[in-house]
Amino acid sequence: MPLSRRLIAGAYIAWTLFVFAVTFLENGLSADNVTHLGIAAYLALSVLAIPFLRRLADRYPLHLVFVAACCTSAAVVETCYMISTPLHPSLIVDRGTGLGDALRNLGVDLAFTLPAYVLIFTVVWMLLRRIAYDAVDVAILFAAGQALGDGGAFFSTQPHMLLFLPYIMLNYQAMTLVPFIALHDRFPPAPQRSAWIRVPAPIIVLPLVYFVAGASIIVTGRALGVF
Repeated sequence: MPLSRRLIAGAYIAWTLFVFAVTFLENGLSADNVTHLGIAAYLALSVLAIPFLRRLADRYPLHLVFVAACCTSAAVVETCYMISTPLHPSLIVDRGTGLGDALRNLGVDLAFTLPAYVLIFTVVWMLLRRIAYDAVDVAILFAAGQALGDGGAFFSTQPHMLLFLPYIMLNYQAMTLVPFIALHDRFPPAPQRSAWIRVPAPIIVLPLVYFVAGASIIVTGRALGVF
């Protein structure tokens, strides 16, 4: 990796450690912090799935393996969020929630979010196919684009919270980074694009996709009377 990329990665890691240190010192083992601990643990353990993903890519179309792997990880992240911030407050799982109700709430959450993630990761795949990116780009640019898309309304009213963006970006690194690392050397060569397109593309495109997906979830959920 070129020195400039190592410096970018190092600066981002330092920023992330600072954000998590401040958050945990301020809130301790809150439900949200426990959620993020679970997501961080999953991200670390998911590295073990790299050989399995590569074997799957030998048998099935590469884009299907990539999207399916990202969606599987997204389901794990959604599961971690059930104790803190599920899709809707009525779905939260706490100490008083029975196993049956917890599974029902998770099922409702995934029934709405997984179709949205299929759309999102299909768009991610299309970007990766059309523009040459590396793991640092996926960890920073793509995760930032997803975090801004998912939390756009929150950040628009509290822009100072952008300082803590890596806290949210962890969610999307846990979904996308390992599938990319496992499979990127098998991607067909992407057309070379100038830097001005490569850098802003995920920051612009992914929030738009999240807006469409989020609006669809709200409209569908209200129409069905789920929330």
